[in-house]
Amino acid sequence: MKKLSQKGIAHHLMIVGIAVLVVAAVGFAGFRVYKGKNSDSAKAASYTTIASWRNGSTLKACKKPISSGYGALWEVKLIATNPVKSTEKVGYEFYVERGKNLVQTVKFPLMNAGVASAKTTYASKQLSDTYSVSVGNGSMGGGSAFASMSNFSTITCRY
Repeated sequence: MKKLSQKGIAHHLMIVGIAVLVVAAVGFAGFRVYKGKNSDSAKAASYTTIASWRNGSTLKACKKPISSGYGALWEVKLIATNPVKSTEKVGYEFYVERGKNLVQTVKFPLMNAGVASAKTTYASKQLSDTYSVSVGNGSMGGGSAFASMSNFSTITCRY
C-alpha cells in the first residue's frame, strides 16, 4: 500500500476548510429557523380573521392581557388588508362595547387595492367588554355587513 506524504500543511488546511464549511452550514440552518419563527408572516399567522369581504379583503385581530392604571385591559391589535388584485375599495370599523354603550371605535377607511393598515385599541377585561365589526365597500353604515364577535374572547397574540 502506498503511503501518502504528510509533509507540509495542505492536509491540515483541508481539515480546517471542512470544519469551516460544517460550522457555516449549521449556522445558516439555525439562522433560517430563527428568521422563520420571528418573521412578520409568522407573527401574522397568530392573528385570527374576524371579518372578510367578497374580494378577499380581511380584518385580522389578536389580543393580549396588559396591566394599566385602569386595571386589567386587553390590548387588541388589528390588521386590515385589501388584496393587490382587488377591484374594490374596502373599509372596516371595529367597535368595543360595554353593555349598551359604545366605548371605542377603530376606523379603517376605504382602502385601495394592495393596501394594509394596522391599529391598536384597548378593552377592559374586568368590565366584560364585547366586540363587533362592520365591513363595507361604500360609505360605512350603508350597504355594509355587520357581525358580532362573541368568539373573539379566545383570540390571543403570540408575539
